Amino acid sequence: MVVVGQPKLTSEYIQASSRVGRSNEGLIFTLYNPTKTRDRSHYEQFFSYHQSFYKFVEPTSITPFSEPARERGMHAVLISMIRHILGLQANDLASRFSKNMDGVEDLKNFIIDRSIDIFRENNQNADDNIVNEFKSEISSELDIIMDLWHDKAQYLIKIIYCIIISALVNLIIKYIIIF
Repeated sequence: MVVVGQPKLTSEYIQASSRVGRSNEGLIFTLYNPTKTRDRSHYEQFFSYHQSFYKFVEPTSITPFSEPARERGMHAVLISMIRHILGLQANDLASRFSKNMDGVEDLKNFIIDRSIDIFRENNQNADDNIVNEFKSEISSELDIIMDLWHDKAQYLIKIIYCIIISALVNLIIKYIIIF
């Protein structure tokens, strides 16, 4: 493996580099850019940093079911559950989705209930008004996702889960992280 540059977060560095050597021996080459201050610093402190880099791991900055987390992943959770639980697994079956299908409302309620459970675990002092507002936000976001999918399935000729032929509409959008 070649690591080009030093990621901003130690946890990213550990996550990426820990893939090597799991089942067989591995070797990692680190290529630093001498014009970048972070790269130079890690080069100069390479041995001591690697002897103790777990103490530099930052605490996670994402809260479960926070708005940014929902924007990144809620659609994937909902689409995956509908796809696999309601029998729309094949790539070309995305066009057969309807928000009125049997089981769709049950899956929506399952996600809402699970979201509320996690919200309460992380916000033990939240009163019922705050929990109800959170529930309303989750429900609304799930409805928007399902409405978009429903409309695409109704009005487009063909939609699929992942693009094989570029002329078709992809339902799940890739989210790219660059460090």
